Amino acid sequence: MTAGLLAGGARGFLRFAIAGVLLVTAAGKLLDVPGFAAVLDSYRALPAWSLVPIAVMVPVAELALGAWLVFGRALRAAANASAAMHAAYGVWAAATLARGVIVPNCGCFGVFLARPLTWGTVLEDGVMVGASLALALLAKSGT
Repeated sequence: MTAGLLAGGARGFLRFAIAGVLLVTAAGKLLDVPGFAAVLDSYRALPAWSLVPIAVMVPVAELALGAWLVFGRALRAAANASAAMHAAYGVWAAATLARGVIVPNCGCFGVFLARPLTWGTVLEDGVMVGASLALALLAKSGT
């Protein structure tokens, strides 16, 4: 019974912690879509015509995923989607750094809480992948 309570507590903590991060990052990006589009442009990887649509789609996807985690339906699938999203962010960040591109604001929180793209950012995405995979393991079968 104690192990079940610990697993349930860890599951709840991870679920709401990951959801909280996603909801906050989505809000930061949606509050200034043109600013986030400019951040995306600084990665020097996307065509100009795609910047605004992507600047809308990314935070909407984060918002939807955060809400999905909050509501807890199909939790294992939501956790796996979060792992995939954060893995994609990490790969994109690592590829940008490997190309030698200097990005003054990683865009993690849109134009708010601006901080440069570093290998620490890649590590943070790795932590989010790990937390998401841990949540997927803790999710009850079929939930």
